[in-house]
Amino acid sequence: MANILIVEDEMMNRSMLELTLLQAGHNVACAADGATALAIAQQQPPDLIITDVLMPVMDGFELCRQCKADQALKQVPVILYSSDYVEQQEQQLGLELGACRYLVKPSPPQLLLAAVNEVLA
Repeated sequence: MANILIVEDEMMNRSMLELTLLQAGHNVACAADGATALAIAQQQPPDLIITDVLMPVMDGFELCRQCKADQALKQVPVILYSSDYVEQQEQQLGLELGACRYLVKPSPPQLLLAAVNEVLA
């Protein structure tokens, strides 16, 4: 059982991710933007962050960049999960910023859970 922070501005997508992860036995915290997520993570570092890319206030790329620059968060794996930035160059940018995976929405729950399990292993 891992502590996972979901960062997603669309409530329906956030709820789907939360339900999928809860049913798999994980503890879940949620945020609707990167700035809120960063504050939550700095107070209590999660085992994993799953974040959308295109969000208000702070996008997923910047969240990933700031987590990797933060001494307390740099070891926390980040999965970018987006339907907006699906081109190879955006995916490569996410990986260069320190994300360990880049998944394209919508992904079947079993693909998402497989990526989560691989990253946490």
